[in-house]
Amino acid sequence: MTITEQIRKLAEHRDRTLAKRSTAEIIEWIAAAADLWRATESKWLERAGREGSVATGFSAEMIRLGLRDFFEGVNRSTLTAWVYGELSGMEERGNGGMGAPRVVTHIFSGNLPNAAFQSLLSGLVVKAANVCKPATEGASGTLALPKSQAGTPVPPNGILQKLFVESLMEVDAELGRCVLFVDWRGGDEATEREVFAASDAIIINGGDEAVESVRRRVPSGVKFFGYGHRVSLACVAREKLTGEALPALAEAAAYDVSIWDQQGCLSPHCIYVEEGGGVSSAEFAEALSVEMERFETKYSRGKISLEEAAAFERIRGAYEFRASQFTGGDACAIKDFAKVFGDEQNRWAVIFENETMWATSCLNRLVFVKPIARLEELPKYLGAADGKISCVGLEASEERREKLVDMFTGFGAERVGSIGKMQRPLLNWRRGALKELVG
Repeated sequence: MTITEQIRKLAEHRDRTLAKRSTAEIIEWIAAAADLWRATESKWLERAGREGSVATGFSAEMIRLGLRDFFEGVNRSTLTAWVYGELSGMEERGNGGMGAPRVVTHIFSGNLPNAAFQSLLSGLVVKAANVCKPATEGASGTLALPKSQAGTPVPPNGILQKLFVESLMEVDAELGRCVLFVDWRGGDEATEREVFAASDAIIINGGDEAVESVRRRVPSGVKFFGYGHRVSLACVAREKLTGEALPALAEAAAYDVSIWDQQGCLSPHCIYVEEGGGVSSAEFAEALSVEMERFETKYSRGKISLEEAAAFERIRGAYEFRASQFTGGDACAIKDFAKVFGDEQNRWAVIFENETMWATSCLNRLVFVKPIARLEELPKYLGAADGKISCVGLEASEERREKLVDMFTGFGAERVGSIGKMQRPLLNWRRGALKELVG
């Protein structure tokens, strides 16, 4: 059976089932599946850790923590607020929604599951049939379904997404059968032409080149939603820098840097610490290093490639050489001063430097801490990150926060949240996305 025929059968199943169900029912099913992932000794978390660590390279404990935290944000309350907040007055009109797409194709990026889950949930709540392409290398264009659908072992590509669909099927089999996984090599124009022609909307998360490649080839009349490369940063205002607050603040920042091994667009590359607080930026960097080590002890970093390891060692080595040049005096007052905190195995590193200009991390739990005179001056130091900001983690007083949020959104930040919650956005963090999908 061709891919087009598979998609046609999927869409017909959607017409018979999902399109005729109420939005409230769909929300209930998704919430019930999320409950399974949050349950004590969840079999789904156990399987995700065991099977996912082999396929993705993340450690089993990292996968379990990341998925537990993601599903904490998927419940009846958050789903209802998301869906009805965006689609009020639209969700029950027509065949599944006013202008709702019959078939949505999702193109996933990398091994990080959260963006893929968000994309898939978007398709389900608007009552679409969902075609999912996992991130993969060398796929052959063959169809790959969850074991409960195909009766064969699940291949490694998209294993975490496929486990989620299996959990949906445990709650409601008809809902789970509205999802089809198709593996093909990215850029395979023949396969993509066939899939795109059978779709009403395309959602892609990936690098800028991949997003633009797909954008150029989406047929006329097919909705396109592309989310390309973005970076994130964190900022701490001077009024939040107290000795009493420092341990919790450093712990929260270590979580945001370390979760999912810093692989996502919500992972901070730099943490800007405003001068003049009760704790110096250098003291903050040292406290952060303590918490980074503690996080690594509980949730070890996953496997990285030789190229990634070399990049990590190269950046760390360069800053350690710079730090070795300062042998006395008030080094922290010197413009080019740097200090490196890290473990012997290069599993994490905190680089403090007296240079305010933006620096891009090599990821894998390497973060820069940079002092800044005033947070209001930050835009002029962003450099290559300007216009590419996904999230800003911000700790500031209520008196300053509103103006700072306006400043960050003004230079293109998609979201501003608290440190410690950068990696746990609400489902509606990309405001308007559902409405655009249905409208």
